Amino acid sequence: MKIDNYNWWAKSHYGDCVLFNRFNSLKLADEGTYVRFKANGPWVVNGAPISCTVLDVGEEPQQTSDKEYVLFVRNAKRSLFDGLMKGDEIKISQNFEQGKFGKAPQDIVTAFHGYPSIAFEGKLHEGEYNDFENGREYELSSRLMGGVSKDGKTLYLAATELSSKSAGVNCIELANFMLAKGAWNVVNFDSGGSVAVVMDHTMQNEPGRGSIRPVEDGILFVSQAPESEVITKYQFTRKNLCIPSASLIDLHLIGYNKYMDIIERECTSFRFRCEPESLGWVDDNNFFHAIARKMSGKIIAEKDGISTELSVSLQEVEDVHLVTDKILLDDTHPYQIKIKATSMGNRFDLDPTAFI
Repeated sequence: MKIDNYNWWAKSHYGDCVLFNRFNSLKLADEGTYVRFKANGPWVVNGAPISCTVLDVGEEPQQTSDKEYVLFVRNAKRSLFDGLMKGDEIKISQNFEQGKFGKAPQDIVTAFHGYPSIAFEGKLHEGEYNDFENGREYELSSRLMGGVSKDGKTLYLAATELSSKSAGVNCIELANFMLAKGAWNVVNFDSGGSVAVVMDHTMQNEPGRGSIRPVEDGILFVSQAPESEVITKYQFTRKNLCIPSASLIDLHLIGYNKYMDIIERECTSFRFRCEPESLGWVDDNNFFHAIARKMSGKIIAEKDGISTELSVSLQEVEDVHLVTDKILLDDTHPYQIKIKATSMGNRFDLDPTAFI
């Protein structure tokens, strides 16, 4: 017989054959016939029929457990189980129908999915990311997204906050960030308190609305990569710099091992050089001093035989002026001269050392 629904839908006005699996959280009490059974092997979705052994049949409500399932039948389908007895074998198939995004994988044993699918096979998932509850993909909110690499061996999780210090981020911006980091498929996992990420006993995300609350189901991810404290790659925290000419900005670098685990979050003692040299210079405190004209180039950081690059684009500035009209200087009190200018439609503080 055709299974109409599973788990919570049995409480609605339709569904005469309902499968309750191990994720059922309801106490079953409705009038009908109950068939409690166990699977004789792995529960496989979109594969061969699953052989199951009947443990009990009757009108008394049966309850599911971590190893036992229940089929509930009523109304027109109730008589289809007449004659079924304890110890009988039944076979159950659960299969995906052909969807608009292609054929589902075969022999699925374990799976999880967020809502919606934001990126699929390395690019934004057309028909999913741009059809999220009337434009919610553009909503600035706290976010939690999960993704996997193309080879399926690397897990990506990105959590953002929504607080007095942060305006939040929309789905598309965060998905593009994850794709740039190497994710291949990305799904969204809500933005409220109904999702929680815990690493080393510490919750990593805060809800943008509502409150932190218990979650029903959990997934545990355990890295199988060997541990290594040897840094094999350095990377700037920024992908590129687009800043006003004659400006000053601090540079931050992260150290990774060969498995792309973060080994050091604030790396120091680099040798910096700019290409071309006229682009500017980096001081001993990792501050980049940009030249006072429009141009492009890159900053190269080297340490222990490992190098990394940061693309730089210096933009034109206008309306350059001192912040104050009069400055009284003496030999005992250092004074930071403040210079402001307009660039790319915004106001910026410039680097005083760029001027004579």
